[in-house]
Amino acid sequence: PETKVTVKLGMTKDGKLTACHLQAWQRGGAYASYGIITILYTGALLHGIYEIPAIKHDGWRVYTNTPPCGAQRGHGTVDARAAFEDLMNIMAAELGIDAFAVRRTNLLPTIPYVTAYAQRVMSYGLPECLDKVMKASGWAERRGKMPKGRGLGLACSHFVSGTTTPKHWTGEPHATVNLRLDFDSGITVLTGAADIGQGSNTM
Repeated sequence: PETKVTVKLGMTKDGKLTACHLQAWQRGGAYASYGIITILYTGALLHGIYEIPAIKHDGWRVYTNTPPCGAQRGHGTVDARAAFEDLMNIMAAELGIDAFAVRRTNLLPTIPYVTAYAQRVMSYGLPECLDKVMKASGWAERRGKMPKGRGLGLACSHFVSGTTTPKHWTGEPHATVNLRLDFDSGITVLTGAADIGQGSNTM
């Protein structure tokens, strides 16, 4: 969905994040659809790769006279993450801190880690990823020394595998299936799940 993002970050002189305030407005079209989850994700996944002590997230999903939109691969996270990472780079540059260094300063302290949105981070490959990318890109040798119109930049992102928290706190199951035992000992599974790459057909 079309999204307007405003983000404010607090950062110490040595590059340590202290707080984040993110506001997001999304045009959702005429139907709610998956919109409540999409607007939730604009803030819920901001702090899955960095330690941020305090977060304020304001999100508005707005009914508009535009085509309706649904969930597709990282829905809700992309715009917010781009704004966050861009601002992080700008602030690091103003402080004279390398983009890789500012990210290493803010890595999660322990694994498993529970975010402010109660999501559990059970695996975390960002430290190793940063090391490999910095070396493979020739960051130290090439950064700021490339010909006009070319350059190197850095941004990090992630997405969840599965989900660790309910999105609708009703106490009811999030998904149900009907299993039917047939006369020939076969089992028929009736489900509304649509396979979009998550393996529901195989399951």
